[in-house]
Formats: sequence, structure tokens, C-alpha cells
Amino acid sequence: MYNTIVVEKLLDEKQYAKISKMSLQVIKQKIKEAGVMFDFLEFINQPEKTYIANEMKLDGPLNEIVQILSKENDTTQKEQLKNALFAEMIACRNSDITRGLRDKKDMIKSGDINNYIEKSNELVIEVLDTISKYDNLTTDDLGREFAPDNKTQMEFVDINDSIMRKIKYRKAKQEPLSILKSVVDKINIFDIDVLQYLDGDTLDNLEQILIEIEENCTEIKRSINSVKQL
Repeated sequence: MYNTIVVEKLLDEKQYAKISKMSLQVIKQKIKEAGVMFDFLEFINQPEKTYIANEMKLDGPLNEIVQILSKENDTTQKEQLKNALFAEMIACRNSDITRGLRDKKDMIKSGDINNYIEKSNELVIEVLDTISKYDNLTTDDLGREFAPDNKTQMEFVDINDSIMRKIKYRKAKQEPLSILKSVVDKINIFDIDVLQYLDGDTLDNLEQILIEIEENCTEIKRSINSVKQL
């Protein structure tokens, strides 16, 4: 598909979709994944050797990388990020790399992805230096150089864990504020005019809920004042 549409340009995406009976969306996604796969093969200096990607079972990781890169708009940073992801994919190939890649979406969303790129820079160089020893790199070579729990893998894990802890900590700090803002937003859209159409039992239930809200608000304010006095 990739060669037919992108390299040889024998058909465009719509023509290929018509002939193959595949949806245009699926074709676009597969082309993006194939493009990233060829970039990966260039990264390890083994261009065109698609069997390496097949042996590494990169379908899931490549899909994640396509999604991650689509969220990064800066061209230079996108290239640096891609190289870091490739290096991590190699070093952590014996772990749940797909799960690790998903964390990058949170890093982009929180603005921490540049931190990941900077901290991973030396590891990218280490990976490239390691694989540069091989003119004809194989997956067996990668398996020997990057065995389970290898040093580079552990360093990538430490980087990811450190950044994700900071993200989760910031989210935890903002959660109480988000909850109360959500409550206020919902109360603000409450239609008071509808009360005249409600029966007595429903009005009693509403009143009881308001009492609970008032009690909770009083308790929250009391706790806030206690903390502020510490």
C-alpha cells in the first residue's frame, strides 16, 4: 500500500480505497504507520528491511507513535520526540512499550513533553552508539544488547515515572478546585422556574439535597480555614 501510493504514486488514496474496498480513514492511518515504520528503519540504519519491524511486532507501538506525533505541532521538536520514542521502543522492547508510549500523550497535554525529550537525549545517543556497531543489524542483536531490565530501559522508566508523578501530583492539586467548579456550573444552570411544576415529594427531596450541600460546604470551609491557620 505505502509503495503503491507514496513511493511509486501509482494510485492515490481514494483510488486505492475504491479498489481495495477499504475505508479512506483506514488507508490514511496505515500509510502514516508505514511512514513511521520506514523512519524507524532509517533510525536504526537498516532501511527497507521491513522484516525487522515485523519481527519486533511493532504494530501497536507504531500506532501509538503516530497518535503521539499528531499531537505535536513543532516540526523540530516532533523529530526529536520521534527519535526519543524510537530509542525507547528499542531499549524497552521486552516490556509493555505500548503502555509506556501512552504516557507521552499526557506529557504533551500537560506541556511536559519537552522535559521528556531533554532527559532522553543522552539515551538516544547511547542507543544509536550501541546499534552502530552492526552493519547488518538483526533482532537477535537487539535482544542481546537490550536484554530485559537493561540499564537504558531502566533509565527510560525512571524518566517516565518521574514526569508522570509530577503530572499526577499537579492533577491531584487541581482536582478539588475542578470538582467545586463543576458543582457551581451545574447549580448555575438549574432552572428555578421548573419548581412550580414539581410535586411535594420531589420538592422535599430537593430541599434535603440542598441541606446536604450546605452541610458539606460548611465542612469544606471549616477545613480550609483550619489548613490556612497551620
